[in-house]
Amino acid sequence: MYENVKNGYREFDLSGTLKTVSKKVYYCKLFKLHRNNLKATWKLIGTLIKRKTKGQASLSRIVMKNKTFTNKLDIAEQLYKYFISIGPSLASTIDHYDEEPTKYINKSTVSSFIPSPVEATQVCRLFQNLNENKTSLDIPHK
Repeated sequence: MYENVKNGYREFDLSGTLKTVSKKVYYCKLFKLHRNNLKATWKLIGTLIKRKTKGQASLSRIVMKNKTFTNKLDIAEQLYKYFISIGPSLASTIDHYDEEPTKYINKSTVSSFIPSPVEATQVCRLFQNLNENKTSLDIPHK
């Protein structure tokens, strides 16, 4: 931490310490600034852990039926043709059955879930009882 001794005194290099403290203050301010923006907060965390951001990849070429396409418009057209035809193509390979699929469903209503009506006062009471210090939402004061 210290560089050398001059005239009996140690000279300290504080640049590393100042850099660490400054960085901490800087990021604390950024976290406070983005505390209500989840996407920005995660992006900030990503920069702190030095996660590399992924750029959007684009196709430079595509081969369909032994023909290579390199023009972006041609690539888009080939992808379009592929994705509009894949559904009917797969559907044609599925065997057809005349049975009703509902015959496999039990008719028991005992395990059914039916929500009961909720009053606005119930919802207000739940929000009033939330601990503001433990939520990440910006809930107005009571």
